[in-house]
Amino acid sequence: MDFSLNKEQQDIIKAARKFAKGEFPDRALEFDRAETFDLNIWKKACELGFVGVFIDEKYGGAGYGFFEHCLINEEFWAVEPGMAMQVLSATFGSELLLLYANEQQKQELLPRLTLGEAIMGTAITEPDAGCDVTGAVTTAIRDGSAWVINGTKMFATNGNVADFLRYFAERIRIAIPPTGDTASSSCQRTHRGTPPPKYTERWASGRPIPPKSPCGTFACHWTTWSASKARAFIN
Repeated sequence: MDFSLNKEQQDIIKAARKFAKGEFPDRALEFDRAETFDLNIWKKACELGFVGVFIDEKYGGAGYGFFEHCLINEEFWAVEPGMAMQVLSATFGSELLLLYANEQQKQELLPRLTLGEAIMGTAITEPDAGCDVTGAVTTAIRDGSAWVINGTKMFATNGNVADFLRYFAERIRIAIPPTGDTASSSCQRTHRGTPPPKYTERWASGRPIPPKSPCGTFACHWTTWSASKARAFIN
């Protein structure tokens, strides 16, 4: 079995290394001290095709696999891990959209990630569970045409800059006889530049999330334990 890289993969490595060495070193200390980041660097990485290379071409990606995504990660992180994370975490979780979202969701969300028009956020961590999803207690309950979210999230990746947020919750179906707990993941539209959502106020209050609210709510839910039982909903 041949484990050597092909010419295209070698070119990806060279291009990623050149970009990282050209963009990261002169700004890294500044960002660390000020705890900030220049989104223009992320946009430039998107323009050059480094972000979301595993996303299908019909959704604006390069159509590669996660191996090529890892090659880019390695080169970026070798130069400056913090800036590498800021650039490439913009698509963190989009692989679940590729697997479980319906076509409308894919067409609306995925191209914006690769074009540098949107950043994806993720809220998994909970105060009493950390990142152990088996201990998460946030719930999503279907209430007519809306979902009622109850729970507390913390340390949301990209939470203060995300255009839409993927959060992990236990889905409870009221209208159907219970068949066991089901883990779910969701996407919630946010507004970049606004403070991170206060989950204990916004979602723990038990207020329903309507299908078309003034703030442009967009929610999708899919099971994460069993791909064969995966279902996607659009509100």
